[in-house]
Amino acid sequence: MNPYANTPLAGFDVEALSARGTAIFEKNRLVLERNHWGEYCVIDLNSEKLFTGRTEEEARTKARREAPKGFYTTFGIGFDASIRMRTRRHA
Repeated sequence: MNPYANTPLAGFDVEALSARGTAIFEKNRLVLERNHWGEYCVIDLNSEKLFTGRTEEEARTKARREAPKGFYTTFGIGFDASIRMRTRRHA
């Protein structure tokens, strides 16, 4: 049974998207941790562009301005675990 069947992520390979977002974050982790510790990073999986903010909402707002049709994943910088996926049309 697909746990995402009745969600905006239905029809997407959520594990592949999560892996893609994690790979992009890991590629940029050192710079992000050095310059944005305790902040949030929203990644547009389409363009691989990163948006940071002091709050999750601030980072998301920046992402939506520049990539309104983006497919996003969110990470807390320096947090143990903080991953969330969203699409603009369903967020």
